[in-house]
Amino acid sequence: GTADLYDPNSKTIFVNKRLKSGNKLYSTLHECGHLLVQQNVNSYEKRYKSQVEGLFDKRKCRSIRWRIDFLKEEYDAWDRGYKLAKRVKILLFCAMLFIGANVIAATYVFFQQKNEAKRITDALEEANKGK
Repeated sequence: GTADLYDPNSKTIFVNKRLKSGNKLYSTLHECGHLLVQQNVNSYEKRYKSQVEGLFDKRKCRSIRWRIDFLKEEYDAWDRGYKLAKRVKILLFCAMLFIGANVIAATYVFFQQKNEAKRITDALEEANKGK
């Protein structure tokens, strides 16, 4: 099947047509979240600097910083999708997005090595100390 995604170049959202209608809405809200996160280029480049660098140098995509930015953008897209659902009064999907965001975030954290989760949380804590 086709992956769900937001293409910022064409400003198009793609959702797998084989999904059930509820899952299509759920995915569409998440991809709308990506659209909202990415709509301000300057803000995006500041908040997700490593992701932007990874577009030009694929070696950067192996770094912990890139993975943290990836996780941060995914979570932010879920959050923006949740807020959009709430704003347009799709209350059932608000709950699904909230739960989904947390499950997906946990999945992303563990997406490679066993020790990676600790390395990511340590890096996040270190980054938060600098704020």
